[in-house]
Amino acid sequence: MTIYDEICILLRKNLTQFNHKLSFFMFPSERLEKLEELLFSRKYLQVSEVVAELEISRATAIRDLDHLIQKGLAHRIRGGVIRINAKPEIATCPFFTQHSSISNLVEKRKIAQMAVIQLPAQATLFIDGGTSTMQLCPFLKDGDFRIITNSVIIACYFLENSNLEVILVGGLLHRRGGITIGPLAMQVVENIHADWFIASAGGIDESGITNTDLLTVEIEQQMIQRSHKRMFLIDSTKFGRKALTFLTDFKQLDVLVTDSAPPEGLQQRLNLSNVQVVIAR
Repeated sequence: MTIYDEICILLRKNLTQFNHKLSFFMFPSERLEKLEELLFSRKYLQVSEVVAELEISRATAIRDLDHLIQKGLAHRIRGGVIRINAKPEIATCPFFTQHSSISNLVEKRKIAQMAVIQLPAQATLFIDGGTSTMQLCPFLKDGDFRIITNSVIIACYFLENSNLEVILVGGLLHRRGGITIGPLAMQVVENIHADWFIASAGGIDESGITNTDLLTVEIEQQMIQRSHKRMFLIDSTKFGRKALTFLTDFKQLDVLVTDSAPPEGLQQRLNLSNVQVVIAR
C-alpha cells in the first residue's frame, strides 16, 4: 500500500461522519474504474465532465483520459475522448462513411494541398460541395480563413476539427451531394461576397467547364458571380470530358489546379483567358 493510499483511508474515516463526497479521496485505481464506467455509459467524455463528476483537477482529468486512450478504450477528440467502437454523430456524414470510395483520392489530396498554398491569409472562401473540395478541409482547418459553404459535409468537418468561422448556406437539402440548393440558398448567396470561389467539376474541355448535376449548377453560377476570384480543382481524368450541363467559360476562371499538364488545345484556350494553371506534383 502506498503512502497516498494510506492518506486516502485516513481522510475517508475522518470525512465520512460529515457526509462529504469522497471522489477526491478515491484510490487511483478506483477513480480510473469509475472513469471507465462513465465512458461506457456515455460514449463521450469531456474533460470538464470528468472534473465535475470526480471532483479532480483538470490536469488529473487529462491524465486519466490519457490512461483510457493508452488502454485502447478510447480515441481522443477535441475536449475529451470517445469510446472505441462508438460512432460519433458526425460519422453519418458521407465524408467519413464513403471516404474509401472516392475516386483518384491521392491526386485530389495533392491538388487540394496545392490549392490552399495559393490562397492569401484571412481570405473569405466560397467552397462548393464535392469530393475534390472535401480534400481541402484538412489543409484549411488550422489556417486563417472564413468559410462559406453549401456543403453540409464540409461544415460537419469544420465543426468537429477546427475553430474557423463557418457560414453554412441554408436551403433545400440535396441528399445525394450533401449540399443545399434552391431559392433560399440562392437568396443567401446573393447577399454575400467572397474573395475566392473554389469548386470541382465534372469535366473540362476547350469549350469550358461542365458539371454533372442540373440542380447544383444554378447556385454554383451565383457563387461565381459573388466572388472576386475563382479557382477550380480538376484532376486530369476530367480533361476532354464534357459533363451533363455547362457551368462556366474560362473568362470566369482565374486558377486551375490539377495533377497533370492539360492537353495542348485546352492549354492554349486557358492561356488566351489568362488562366493560371497550377500543377500539383
